[in-house]
Amino acid sequence: MGFDDFGYSNEPRHTIHGYDNNQKWFAILNKIRNNKQLKLIVMVSAVVILIIIIAIIVALLPLIIRLIHYISQNGLQGILDGITGFLDKLWKGSGK
Repeated sequence: MGFDDFGYSNEPRHTIHGYDNNQKWFAILNKIRNNKQLKLIVMVSAVVILIIIIAIIVALLPLIIRLIHYISQNGLQGILDGITGFLDKLWKGSGK
């Protein structure tokens, strides 16, 4: 086992670091599993995050449908032309 001037080992330890990282996650999961309040907080947080994601999808659904309709009407070349035209207007300063 080799050590450098500062007392650190210069042998590869990537497998040990991965094991340590997994141990930390298992410790966190065990804390959540054994603590009722922590388990409740995690469950409520998961439900809230899920509700937020669903609300964002529902809010963006009309925009997604319009985009799909625009792509079906004009194709990808139409999108590229629209983006190029918009960027050209921004570059020239007349973004109207």
